[in-house]
Amino acid sequence: AGLVFQFPERHFCGKTILEELRMGHPELGSQRVYDALGEVGLADFTLDTSPHAMSGGQQRRLALAVQLIRQPHILMLDEPTAGLDWSMRRQLVNLLAKLKTHWTLLVVTHDAKDLLPIADRCWTLKQGELKAVDLASAEL
Repeated sequence: AGLVFQFPERHFCGKTILEELRMGHPELGSQRVYDALGEVGLADFTLDTSPHAMSGGQQRRLALAVQLIRQPHILMLDEPTAGLDWSMRRQLVNLLAKLKTHWTLLVVTHDAKDLLPIADRCWTLKQGELKAVDLASAEL
């Protein structure tokens, strides 16, 4: 499983995009690196770019690429749209819609309205009780 934390940019350790992508996996080939960046819409960045020089939305996409490069069976995201403006939120939701065609996604959020249109299933957790949500009539 791959896990992308809320505000993943706070956890970047690499000085460059390449270092961040290969962290703990120096054997990863260039093609896997370029494929992962392409998958999240960052193919135009040079590999020596600092992750901290990127916008918030670009950093979120880099965090996704870091997980995708490892090819997990399931990708778990904690509050992926937190702190992003409406435009970046929409771009990230569109990216998640694309990613879900090839990956199993499990997204946890306090604000599900942006993600409901791309959800296959949805649950709410309230006072310790987990309930399924009918997506056809969902208003959270």
